[in-house]
Amino acid sequence: GSAPGESAARLADRADVRRGWGYLPDRDREAIVQGVNEEFHPRYREQIEDYYRAIAEQAEREP
Repeated sequence: GSAPGESAARLADRADVRRGWGYLPDRDREAIVQGVNEEFHPRYREQIEDYYRAIAEQAEREP
């Protein structure tokens, strides 16, 4: 099983991603969609999520 706080944290992360999705340029959204089906080593999951979160946050700050 998972820790009780883990689910809440994941839900919060998903909400952040959804909020930022609309701010991403079309080319970045397309790259993410294309990459969804790619397999990656589980040990890199957190770094990959951080990368996409940073892109979304940067897009929110840009006019």
